[in-house]
Amino acid sequence: MPSVVLAGVDHGTASTAYRVLANAGATVRMTEAPAAMAPAGTPDGLATDAATGRFTVVMDDAGSKKIQVIKEIRAITGFGLAEAKRLADVTPSTVLSGVGHAAAAAAHGRLTAAGAVVRVAEA
Repeated sequence: MPSVVLAGVDHGTASTAYRVLANAGATVRMTEAPAAMAPAGTPDGLATDAATGRFTVVMDDAGSKKIQVIKEIRAITGFGLAEAKRLADVTPSTVLSGVGHAAAAAAHGRLTAAGAVVRVAEA
């Protein structure tokens, strides 16, 4: 069933979210919408002005499913195996930096689902 995942985000954030969702196997479509359709808030409680800010995704612990976490790091960042493994082995490590709210939330969700301990901080 079609549903809106993000609304009122910049093109870079939308592109990142599109790539993350498509890599996860979802069928995704992006459309431009008028600025008046921007959401009043986000599901995790961050206000709309925070959604336009920049965020850093930091992994504090890769957890027990390190191979899954490395796979997710590679999917999120586009890094090769060596770079992704280094991020998983040496924590805390910055997985993404200076990204929009949508990209940070998507990365947080994927890494957490893989078993990592992750936090998102405003950059």
